[in-house]
Amino acid sequence: MRISKHIEDQINKYHQEIKDGNNFYFYDAISKDNFLLLIDMYAKKIINCETFDNSLIIDMINGNGLMYQYLAKILEFKDSTLDKIWFVEHPLGKFIFSTSNSHQTLEHLLKYVISGLLPNFNAIEIEIFIPFLNKCGYENSYIIQCATNYNNDFYTYESENNVVVAKTLNGVGHFLLSGLHQNPFSLFKKSESNLIEEFIKIFCHLDRCDSNHIYNLFVCLNENIPNKSKEHINQFLIRKYSNFPPVLNLRIIGYILKSNYDFYKEELKKILENEQLEISDKYQLTSLLNDKLNNSLNKECIQLGLKYLETNITKKSGNYYISHYYYPARFETDLSKIILVDIFEKLILGDNTKGFEALLDYANEIHILEIPFLKFVLETFEENALKVIIAALNANKVVGSAKYYIDIFKFIKTFDFVNYKKEIFDFASRITNKEIKIISCSALASLNEKIIPDAKELLFGKTIAQRTLGALILSNIKNEDIEKLLTEVVNTEKNDDTRDIIIENLQEQLYSKNFTVEDCKTLITYAAQRGKLAKLNEKFIDETVMPDLNWKDGSALTTEEKRFLLYRMARSKGANSDIEARKVVQCIDKNTSGAFSKFLLKCFADSESNTKYKYYVSLAAMLGGNESIAQLNTLFRNAITDKRVKLAEMIVAALAMVGTNKALLSVESISRKFANKKPAISAAANAALEATAEELNITKNELGDRIIPTFDFDGIFKEFELEGATYRAFVDKDFTLCFYDENNKMRKSLPKNITKELKTEFTEINKEIKNVVKSQSGRLESFLMENRKWSIEDWQTYFLNHPIMIVYATHLLWIVYDANGKLKSSIQCQEDGSIVNINDEEIILEDTDTVGLYHPIFENELENTNWNTKLYDKNFTTIFPQTNRTIFKPLEDELEKSVSERYNNKEIPKGADYTKSFMEKAGWLKTSGDGGSAEFSKRFESIGLTITPYIEGPSSWYQEGKEKAIMHQIYFQGKNYSEKFLIKDVPPVIYSEIMAGFETLITTQ
Repeated sequence: MRISKHIEDQINKYHQEIKDGNNFYFYDAISKDNFLLLIDMYAKKIINCETFDNSLIIDMINGNGLMYQYLAKILEFKDSTLDKIWFVEHPLGKFIFSTSNSHQTLEHLLKYVISGLLPNFNAIEIEIFIPFLNKCGYENSYIIQCATNYNNDFYTYESENNVVVAKTLNGVGHFLLSGLHQNPFSLFKKSESNLIEEFIKIFCHLDRCDSNHIYNLFVCLNENIPNKSKEHINQFLIRKYSNFPPVLNLRIIGYILKSNYDFYKEELKKILENEQLEISDKYQLTSLLNDKLNNSLNKECIQLGLKYLETNITKKSGNYYISHYYYPARFETDLSKIILVDIFEKLILGDNTKGFEALLDYANEIHILEIPFLKFVLETFEENALKVIIAALNANKVVGSAKYYIDIFKFIKTFDFVNYKKEIFDFASRITNKEIKIISCSALASLNEKIIPDAKELLFGKTIAQRTLGALILSNIKNEDIEKLLTEVVNTEKNDDTRDIIIENLQEQLYSKNFTVEDCKTLITYAAQRGKLAKLNEKFIDETVMPDLNWKDGSALTTEEKRFLLYRMARSKGANSDIEARKVVQCIDKNTSGAFSKFLLKCFADSESNTKYKYYVSLAAMLGGNESIAQLNTLFRNAITDKRVKLAEMIVAALAMVGTNKALLSVESISRKFANKKPAISAAANAALEATAEELNITKNELGDRIIPTFDFDGIFKEFELEGATYRAFVDKDFTLCFYDENNKMRKSLPKNITKELKTEFTEINKEIKNVVKSQSGRLESFLMENRKWSIEDWQTYFLNHPIMIVYATHLLWIVYDANGKLKSSIQCQEDGSIVNINDEEIILEDTDTVGLYHPIFENELENTNWNTKLYDKNFTTIFPQTNRTIFKPLEDELEKSVSERYNNKEIPKGADYTKSFMEKAGWLKTSGDGGSAEFSKRFESIGLTITPYIEGPSSWYQEGKEKAIMHQIYFQGKNYSEKFLIKDVPPVIYSEIMAGFETLITTQ
């Protein structure tokens, strides 16, 4: 491809700008191909010495990492050997590799370049390159360290069907063995020994390289200079760490046993004599040698195995989790067997009885027996295995994970373990972890009738711990007599923790029925008898000014009864209300509880919104209904102002607990409004909506439709009588209430003879309509992007027959799909309720059809759909743009990709601050990336798609409009960053809308 004069001019322009001291940017509004050609051409100019000076290179280093791009091009060498090492005499090469240049970025770059070059050279090139680096001031030790940065092997492998079929020395291997090549040009033939020693010193240094580096070096030496690897066998096999015992490199041992045992057998025997070696390593080495030598070392294995067990027992006070696994020797031999299994297999082979006795002794002393080992015990000893498991359980003084004990008790429950119930009782008693205590009590409960007498005795024990244990066991047993007993205990048990355990497990039996006021009073009486209501222990509540509450039968709650509400709500877990408090609240008259609700919210505010008293808010929400929403919204706004995110999340949960459509509408609005500003708050709101939707067995979007208020309208009208005349209220196209009189004459204002009550009602409705409209346009436009579809029944219910949404229905365009999702027609809903196509022909919808919002991207799939002209002729404007939205379709070369480069390297004219503001307003989630950069993403949950653009420039803070912003790639990802989402699978509307947004961003001046 020929390079245009324009590109060449730009190269010269940039070069001049650098010399003039201006910022150096190679990103310009030119295509990606031209950008790469520019770099390619400039690289060639440097290589050919047509243009070069040191200041240019330094500026390139500072210029957004462009030095990497240049070097990548410069180091794309030709096939000729000498072309690969052109820099030996080239001024650029001498400059880059000069140690006199201490620029930090260049230093990092040098390591990258050297490590990238070394593997690709052949023997002759290595023997030119290394002396060149030496002359530049780099010692071989530094070059070796560079070689290990990005490469830890000495070979290049060729494979077929994932099987290695050939391997040849790479440049690093040639570097290691350079002095062995009889090359007449070799400059350091006599130094090979020192060079190899240097490699070994660096690779096997304390904590320096990982075991893969060491392994690869050993293999290379073994295959080329075996005497050298044998000479240094200790350094390879025994890895020394600072402040830790030496560790055996079992991967190398596996390789030796498979490939060259006879050559190293004496050295391996000497390794066993190393007193500093861990007993586990000695055992593993002996066991491996035993397998190699046909079990001739069985006796030594058993002795070392017993010593290993003894060592673990003596270490148990400090080492709770001892690794019992061999190091996995990948590719060479299977060393993944568990050490304990190997030891006891050998002990049992020698003497089954003694082997089992040793196992039992070990289990009685050790802290943790790992699950894979216990599986071996179960398979080997069957019924006797229970003794081992119980012994390990009793020996355990340290709590493992809950998952560990779930597995342990699964094993136990495969036996009839009634004879060991005392041991399990003891374990459950001493374990303080609640989850593990519950797991062990559930296991005991599986004994059913065999455990009931013991559990009953505990239930009436003297200590709280005993009663709690008894309650945990019995509440897991389904038995009418037990349930009756626990019900009695619920009414008498004074310890609330024990009592709550029973309540939690018997909710269905105790509280599934509808409570009456009398049931509530009985519940409260028992609480008083337990001494729970003697006084109110609330710092911020003054009982003397506490407002009245009334039961549904009209009687007032007593002081004790109001105390009960607060006592039980304080027992609530998380955002959930206590079941007993909830039952009492259901029997309270909500029409008269508003004052009490407001009182609680004020008390919470007086506590400086201390979340310790969050149950005030929950109770207020449950009692206050719509009257509490205003105060809750105020608390929410204050929490946002004070940047108290957790408090805001709690108040969102309380709003959801109000449970009315108005409250849920407020939660839904928060979920969208804070999606980008405060994603944690939005997530809390979404969680509350999801929970409510799940309870109703509908989707969150369907819930959003359902909670839009209808104000008790009958369809789109509300009839009312005035002095014998009938009027109908409705919502006009400007979202204000209007009225038809009995002669169907429309009035913009209320009739003069309207009653005070009706006037108040319609005034409130008008206010509420304004609140609803604030959120619905944005909500529906988001559904346009998501291409949401409604069933015919839902569309008619939530749009055509809804007093507010009918305005949206008649001022938007729609598309009808058939039962298979195929487009049938684009439609418009008339004010008289009829549905017509673009030709004004009435359309009859099928029950199996679905309806979605119209987008012009579908025009080519529908016949005669030039709605833009049609609406212009009718002087009709949709609530938000539909017909004139810019359409974008994927480029041909990006369909099979998950990254779009449509706007790559495009500068955003209005800069970084504008970009950040634009993206946030467009609904992109902003997060902070490396160095405080602003990163953006948009998630489409319904299809599992996340879109993330890379925009260079915007930071998380204000930049005073001085910073540039440059658009780069746009990434399409699945559920996580590693899962790609192909552009061809992105719904057309989503792709089009995303790209239209970016088009606006980069073209706005």
